[in-house]
Amino acid sequence: MNFVEHGSYHVYTTEKVFHVDATGPFNDELIKRYREDLELCVGKLERDCWGHMVTFRDLSLFVPDTESSLIK
Repeated sequence: MNFVEHGSYHVYTTEKVFHVDATGPFNDELIKRYREDLELCVGKLERDCWGHMVTFRDLSLFVPDTESSLIK
């Protein structure tokens, strides 16, 4: 069963930093799209040293399945 995405995010890179600005709570459907966007952004960064800045707004909750997907 597919559900409507819960949560929103904006990902972008600056110099050597990968930024995420996210508003939760989040579900697995959103995290699947997030992972694809994450891979695209990280691919733009240099292979050496870079940072990751995350800003969570509202509820930064994940259901257990979603948390597992995010960790992968």
